[in-house]
Amino acid sequence: MPTQTRTKICRGCGALVSPEDKACFVCGTPVLELQMMTQRKPGYKSMLLQHGKATIILFLITVMIYLVTWVITTASGKSEALMGISIKVLNEFGDKNTPLILKGQIWRLVTAIFLHANLIHIFFNMFAFVQLGLLVEIYYGWERYLFFYIFSGIFGYIASVVFYPHAISIGASGAIMGLIGVLLAYCLRNRNAWTGRLAKILIFWTVINLIIGFNLANLIDNAAHLGGLTSGFLMALPFSAQPAKTLFQKRFYEFLGWAAILLTAASFLALGLTR
Repeated sequence: MPTQTRTKICRGCGALVSPEDKACFVCGTPVLELQMMTQRKPGYKSMLLQHGKATIILFLITVMIYLVTWVITTASGKSEALMGISIKVLNEFGDKNTPLILKGQIWRLVTAIFLHANLIHIFFNMFAFVQLGLLVEIYYGWERYLFFYIFSGIFGYIASVVFYPHAISIGASGAIMGLIGVLLAYCLRNRNAWTGRLAKILIFWTVINLIIGFNLANLIDNAAHLGGLTSGFLMALPFSAQPAKTLFQKRFYEFLGWAAILLTAASFLALGLTR
């Protein structure tokens, strides 16, 4: 019998799980997670293509916006190091600018998530985003995943407006920290499942991120990071990672996902109308 069709033993509770099931029927551990635990080479690229469509789309949108801002910066005659983006262009494309936000341009809380300062900035953010985003999308589905990501970014920048009102901020790091918060909530809700190792990795990277952040406080928006981390954790805490069990749950999850999509689209539309 091929390996893919064999019944697996859930490491969370010891139940026998069919690979045709999406999650363990006892403890809710996703079958994809069981495959990642049992396979020596889980085929990360294959999993991303099959189960990470929202992650890929967000990645492509972010990279495309970065390239557009770089082309405009270059066309304006300014040559920034490491494919850097000029402050003027970042402002025109919706950076987090507290005075403008307080004047009504609240859409900047969303558009700033998709902006990056240079090649190093976007590389490290997108590297972390793809790793974490795939896990959250697998566990919670694209609907809740988009909701967690966009609204973690928003709450992160709200915290930045409150605590760093004079700083101009950009980047997906607040939303990415939100994904860490989501996964920490997942670990807390699934203490009997395969979460010990995942939790240790998440805590390690969170601590490292915060140490770096507070040592480079003049360059890193720690308020956005902590705001994103906290909001991601609190938003995900009420949700189990299991798929929707009722029609109401399914529609509610779809509402959350589409709310994130429409809010993002409306924010960029407002940006276009303002320019």
